[in-house]
Amino acid sequence: LACLAASALVLSRSLIRRPAGPSILPLLVALFLGATRYLFVASIQEQALPTGRTVNVTGEIAAPPAVNGTTTRCLLRSIRITTEGKQTAVDGMLLVTIRQRKDAGPLLEYGQVIEARGSLARPPPRRNPGEYNLRRFYEAQGVAGMLLIRDTGSLRVLRTDGGCAVMRSIVFPFRKAVLAAIDTTVGGDEGEFLKGLL
Repeated sequence: LACLAASALVLSRSLIRRPAGPSILPLLVALFLGATRYLFVASIQEQALPTGRTVNVTGEIAAPPAVNGTTTRCLLRSIRITTEGKQTAVDGMLLVTIRQRKDAGPLLEYGQVIEARGSLARPPPRRNPGEYNLRRFYEAQGVAGMLLIRDTGSLRVLRTDGGCAVMRSIVFPFRKAVLAAIDTTVGGDEGEFLKGLL
């Protein structure tokens, strides 16, 4: 990280002293973004989470939940974990999996602030040489941990006004309508391919 900062300083001074080609500015931006991402991923890796136990979690749904039968998955951000009376703020997001009976529990949407009780764990690490490192993948996406919720009775929607208002009221409803139209008019493998593009 110190090397990145020193390189950025040297490049910025050379940019100030004399006119430079158009390649300098993108390089500075790339260095800055790379350093920022490195620090963010490092903070996710180093934070202490109360894994391996049942915790209470409060957070905001960061993207439209994915529903597959009786399983719902969503990402939570701005998270607060409470366990044994102690609160912990989470850097990054939690990947939440909700297993429930059909039509049980509240309907979840983007931007809702929810509270729930579930089992917290880290993404599984690579166990064998050459095996895909799922933990590194999730950490690179900003996911710090995984929460499994089996008791939907503990799931409560506290607010519905979170997230970006434009995304909540225009973009995601339009996307949902398009996906439904693809299911109705196309379907099959072709429909799944088109939905994957969205």
